[in-house]
Amino acid sequence: MKLLLAFVVGSAVLCSVGNASERAEGASADREAVRQLVAEFDRCAREKDLEGFLSYSLDDVVALGPGEAAVVGKAAVRAWYQNFYAAFDIAMVHRPVETDSFGDLVITRGDATGTIRPVAGGEALQVDNKYLFALKRQPNGSLKVWRAMFNANGQTPQAAK
Repeated sequence: MKLLLAFVVGSAVLCSVGNASERAEGASADREAVRQLVAEFDRCAREKDLEGFLSYSLDDVVALGPGEAAVVGKAAVRAWYQNFYAAFDIAMVHRPVETDSFGDLVITRGDATGTIRPVAGGEALQVDNKYLFALKRQPNGSLKVWRAMFNANGQTPQAAK
């Protein structure tokens, strides 16, 4: 009986160690996927690649920007970013600070810094933002934006120095 109990306890410990190792590998893969995803966001913004940017969003995406109503659905997000890309040249870098996975849901928080320059002319604005993205894992393993919230750290963007 003691031998059976020792086997059961030992098996449970080994299974939990294995599961913890798998979770750590999955978390590491998710952090890397998020780093690549936000780097793609930055590339799309620089190049004004709206279709590329939208390819990383779900149809029911919701964007929650500062001082504005929620932008609901991919068509509304398309219109919002079309206007933004038309008005500004963007040079930003997103940096994930923390990323956690909950099954097929990945939550990432980070900061985004850089400049936006009005296309019509004028001074570039310095941007110092924070963001929170909820991403959903797709059947092929990729991540797509489901919910996105962002706003400034402190005050609204200031003229770049």
